[in-house]
Amino acid sequence: MQNNAVSLSRSERCSGVEDVTTVHSSAEFESVLSAHPDSLIILMCKAMACRPCKMFTRKFERLAASYPDVVFCEILGDENNDTRRLMMELQIKVTPTFKLYRGRTEAGASECVHSLTGINEGSVAPLAEIVTLP
Repeated sequence: MQNNAVSLSRSERCSGVEDVTTVHSSAEFESVLSAHPDSLIILMCKAMACRPCKMFTRKFERLAASYPDVVFCEILGDENNDTRRLMMELQIKVTPTFKLYRGRTEAGASECVHSLTGINEGSVAPLAEIVTLP
């Protein structure tokens, strides 16, 4: 398996779930953003010991399966030094946090268009609504 998220086949994606791509480094995350410049990308930032993250993972996977035109990614912030650094760069202070990216700025950087922090029943509906926006 290669270290580049873009080169992963659908069968190589996270834990047997084809619809969510696990990002293991900032380079992989940048590759995902570069490969999908016109798509909505939803990044779920989570941690190993985060119970709400574990509880929401299945819902996130179902949401990903329901919206094949949206790119769903996840990052385990305490997986390695690079993921820790990426979480700091993204200014993630609470897990789970969802960052939504769409398009690129004139300078070529990806633009975070929305962010949701924490999870409760009310958080799922806005996330579902956002993925349906053009």
